[in-house]
Amino acid sequence: MKEAKVLATLIPSIPEYQPMIKALRDKYNLPEISLDDEPIKEIFLDDRIVALEDFHQEIVNLVQENSDFFTSGSPTEKLYKQGKQLLGKPLILKGYEKLLPKKTKKAITDIYDISQKIMEVVVKLVDEQFKAIADIIYIYLLTGEAGEVPQDWFSRVGEVKIDGEPYVFVLASQIVDPDIISHQFREQYTKTFGVHKPKMTDTVVTTAYYLRLKKMGKRWDYIVEEFIRINKFTLPRDRTSKRYFDVRRKYEQTLKKRMQRSQTVLDIIARDIK
Repeated sequence: MKEAKVLATLIPSIPEYQPMIKALRDKYNLPEISLDDEPIKEIFLDDRIVALEDFHQEIVNLVQENSDFFTSGSPTEKLYKQGKQLLGKPLILKGYEKLLPKKTKKAITDIYDISQKIMEVVVKLVDEQFKAIADIIYIYLLTGEAGEVPQDWFSRVGEVKIDGEPYVFVLASQIVDPDIISHQFREQYTKTFGVHKPKMTDTVVTTAYYLRLKKMGKRWDYIVEEFIRINKFTLPRDRTSKRYFDVRRKYEQTLKKRMQRSQTVLDIIARDIK
């Protein structure tokens, strides 16, 4: 992806990272090398060899500390910082355990659990962004090459569970090809939920009213009359004529088939949700 290559090439020149790169060069006495030079294979600190893994981790820490990654005060910044502090920690209602009703405590706990899941996604995504930047600077310092930013910088399709139920999420920037991200979403959807489920069509939605009347014990004749009235179907004026009964029976059979099909769709959806 050309965009990924361009962004990776420019990252070492970002003003907030230049002082960090200079400080690392000064600390470890690293020369500035070009693409034609031999890569740096060993680094030293006071005549002591520093493990490249430790050097890389130091860069990750510095990127996290120095990145102006968020818009100041943005919801993402707040979620990330709160997530770093609260992720994995239990909810404590100190002093309120006996005062709050059970339903209220459960509602608060459910909201906290959902917020934990949201923070988990945000923290993971942002930490991966920091690591990707650190990887680029690490490679740049040792080889002069900038590498390439990962594809999921521009989009991410994944699965998260909230209250035990799976959800598929999509994050995409303007730079992403919508056809590609749509394909990735379909793949993740199938992986998470299996084969494509029946669609909740307008017919199913409007038929739900008649299903409700049936479940509430309303007379079948009343339900048929409601179907005819709401849809503004016309019936012959002579209620004793054969044509009247034939037309009414046609509408009745149409409603019956719609209710059967709609109930099948709803049963499948309800079964898969359980």
